[in-house]
Amino acid sequence: MGSDPDDEESRIVDCPECGTTLDLSLEEAEQGWYTCPECDNVSAIAVLSRCPTCETEVELNKEEVALQRYQCPECGEDVRLQ
Repeated sequence: MGSDPDDEESRIVDCPECGTTLDLSLEEAEQGWYTCPECDNVSAIAVLSRCPTCETEVELNKEEVALQRYQCPECGEDVRLQ
């Protein structure tokens, strides 16, 4: 039986220091940071959301993630994260 990539629980990130592409497990990604195995750079993982009203991609801060809501900077929509 083949593996469906949509079933994988991982997050692909590129190290901003050396450019190495990493495939983090969901558990690693939920920590909010990672260490690159190639250069030992420690980086934060950006949490992105797309506004359902205007489709603007928004990078969320820690407070917005904790509250599970944000206000879209483009259209002002109050968005609840699901």
